[in-house]
Amino acid sequence: MGSDPVLSIGEIEEVVSKFAKAASVARRAGFDGVEVEAAHGLLVDEFLSPLANKRTDEYGGSVENRARFAKLVIDNIKQACGSNFTVTARLGVIDYVEGGVEPATDGLELAKEFERYGYAALHADVGFGDKEKRLEPMAYPQAWRSDLAKMLKDGGINIPVIGGALRMALVPPGKSRMDWLVDYYTTILADLQVDIRTGVEANADIIMREHPDEVILAIGSDPLVPPVKGINGKNVVIYPAVLASSYPQNERVVVGGGGLVGSETALYLAENHNDVTIIEMLPDIAMGMEPISKKYLLRELEDHHVTIFRSSRIKELTENSVMFEKDGEIHELTFDHFVVAFGGKSRTFASLPVPTHVIGDAVRVGKLVEAVRDGYAAGMDT
Repeated sequence: MGSDPVLSIGEIEEVVSKFAKAASVARRAGFDGVEVEAAHGLLVDEFLSPLANKRTDEYGGSVENRARFAKLVIDNIKQACGSNFTVTARLGVIDYVEGGVEPATDGLELAKEFERYGYAALHADVGFGDKEKRLEPMAYPQAWRSDLAKMLKDGGINIPVIGGALRMALVPPGKSRMDWLVDYYTTILADLQVDIRTGVEANADIIMREHPDEVILAIGSDPLVPPVKGINGKNVVIYPAVLASSYPQNERVVVGGGGLVGSETALYLAENHNDVTIIEMLPDIAMGMEPISKKYLLRELEDHHVTIFRSSRIKELTENSVMFEKDGEIHELTFDHFVVAFGGKSRTFASLPVPTHVIGDAVRVGKLVEAVRDGYAAGMDT
C-alpha cells in the first residue's frame, strides 16, 4: 500500500468511464440499479483509506478529497443510466489495521459524503484488514457488522444503512445457516408442485413402477468405516449418531479422521465440554477446505483445546483405548468414546433399464455446493 504507481487524472477518468459502462450493461439487462464496491481494500476503497491513499492532489488528504473518486463514479453512472437509476455502495467504514479508517470519525464522514453525492443506500462493511474480516466464514454470527450500521444511523445518516449478515450439516458449530437452503427448497418445490415422498426406500422396483423416461439418482453416501480391529466395539460410534443426538459431556473422546467431517464433529464435541483428540493419517486436517474458513476452524479447535495427531495411522481399538502409529512409534490413548469420522463412501444402486444420471455423493463424496451444481446440471440435461 502506498508504493504502487499512482493513477494519473486521465487514467482515473478512464476507469470511472468503465464503471459507467458496466452500469449501462446492467440497466440494459433489466436491472434497476447497481451497488458500487467501495470496501474490502479494492480500488474505490484504496482511494478512501489513508492506508493506501498517499496522494497529494485533489484525490488525497482530506476525507472529501479521498471520496472524490467515488463521487466521479456515481456522477458518471447517473449520466449514463439516468437520474432515476439506483446506485448504492458497499462502504468500508472500518479498517482493521492501525492508521486506517475509524468508524466513528472518518468512517462516518465518508458515509456523509456518499449520502451527499446521491448514493441511495449504504452497506456498512470492512475496508482493509485480515481477509477473515472481509470475507468472513459462515461460522461468524449473523449480522455481526450491524453495529457499524447502527453507528452510521446514530451519526446522522438518513439514507438506508444495512450491516453484513453472515453464521446432519446444520449441527456442527457455525453451520446452522445451511438450513436456509433447506427452507428455500421446501418452499420452491412446493410452489412447483413436485411430488415428494418421504419415508419410502427408493429401490429399483418402486422407481420403475412410475414408468420414468429418465432417472436421476441422488442417493448420497454412507459413513466410511475402515477395517480396523475393534472398530465395532461398544464404545465406538459413527459420527452421524453424534450429530443426531444429545451427546454426553465431560468425557474423553477420540475422533478418528481429521477431514472436514471429523474436524467439525470434534469442534462440536469440544464445545459440548468434552476432552477431544483428533487422529488423522494425512499431514494436515480439513484438507481441501476453503482457506478462510479453515483458518477460523483451526483457531476454534485450538481455543477449545482439541489435541490433534497428524500423520498418524490407527492400528487397533480396544474397549477404552486406541493404538496408533506416528513417526514409526506406537502410541496409545484412552477414551470414553471413539467417534468414526473418516468421511464417506458413495452408495451403489441396481442398474435400471432407462437412462440414469448419478449425481452428488453417489458419484463422489464432496461438498454441498458440488451436489447442488450436479443437480442443476442433471436437470438441465434431462
